[in-house]
Amino acid sequence: IWIGMGMAVWTLVCNMINGDWYLQFNLRYVYGIALAFGLGLCLFPVLGEKSEKWLPVFLLIFALYALALAAISCYACLRDRLIQLPFTEGTIGITAYRLYAFHKHPNEVGCLLNLGLLCWMVLAFRALRWWQKIPCLLALLPICFAVALTVSRTTITLTALALGGFCLVAVTKKASLPRWIAGLLAMALVFAVALWTMMTGIPQMLPSGAPQAQAEQQPAPAQVEQVAEVPRDQHLWQRSYTDGIGTFSMRTDIWKAGIQYLKENPMTLLTGSTDGDVARIPGRMLGRPEYHLHNAWLEVLLQAGIPGLLMMAAVFLRTFFASARLFFGRHNACWLRTLAAAPVLMTACTLMETYPAVSANVTDMMMLLLCGAVIALDIQQAQQRKLQIEV
Repeated sequence: IWIGMGMAVWTLVCNMINGDWYLQFNLRYVYGIALAFGLGLCLFPVLGEKSEKWLPVFLLIFALYALALAAISCYACLRDRLIQLPFTEGTIGITAYRLYAFHKHPNEVGCLLNLGLLCWMVLAFRALRWWQKIPCLLALLPICFAVALTVSRTTITLTALALGGFCLVAVTKKASLPRWIAGLLAMALVFAVALWTMMTGIPQMLPSGAPQAQAEQQPAPAQVEQVAEVPRDQHLWQRSYTDGIGTFSMRTDIWKAGIQYLKENPMTLLTGSTDGDVARIPGRMLGRPEYHLHNAWLEVLLQAGIPGLLMMAAVFLRTFFASARLFFGRHNACWLRTLAAAPVLMTACTLMETYPAVSANVTDMMMLLLCGAVIALDIQQAQQRKLQIEV
């Protein structure tokens, strides 16, 4: 709890030290970090024994949000249109053969969908009756379809791993060596099938026309003609799984720029910087259009210095230890093991993006909420074991 609160306060202090005393330019970011680390992370540890009662409510709310977004995205793609919802900014639909929603990049949309997918998995295992489980399992289909529309290799890989892990947990309900062997084989098979389906199978089902012509900013006539000349049998939805893998899709240059900024401004390691300053690094040093560094750990080092990096590392390490105990607990229910695996799986995303950790949006809040829930449930089990020993 104290580390989460400390992270929220330190982010505010870093912005004030670096000149934004009244949060005129970085208010949204500071609020987002405060909600994620100061509230989301601390909520379930504060609730204590009531955590298990309230957890399904939060999971269901976020899961329904992700399902609604996935359903609208699938409809927008199949109907070849951009959808504008009331009281929202931006549209939902396909632009340049990738899924965008509310001005969010496909990678960010995919991260949100993956969190929703994991929530539905936990709810499916937690449901007591078959007629409660079936809607949870059916919800996975449109979410997986929408994930394929993002054409994000990181997102698709994590989705395939989540589906494989779901099978692993289901098969290893009884902890025995044969079941673990069968579970790992099932996980590998499901992972391979899911990866191929989302990378190749679904793209082959989609039209290979020119949906980017419906983007908010209409391309020039020459660009439209160029797209129109693409042969109908060439599916622009498909993306090579290994293309640009050596530079992680040109991310390494951005990481080098961030490190170079630290060398030129060594005080940043102590006092951090502001979100606005860090967002300008790719454009100023590389002429790139990105507004973040595609790595949550480098991003927090630049924005909150070494103190912020240590606090975030402490949060995730504590979560990993709790996840390991819950996942490999011999008598733990499947829903608890799936919940324990969720933050670990989503942490892989922080190596390629700023979400779900320090992007100051809803994915961060849900991620830290899951971390807090895992820690709280691990503490409860530790207390129960202590009471049993004393008795």
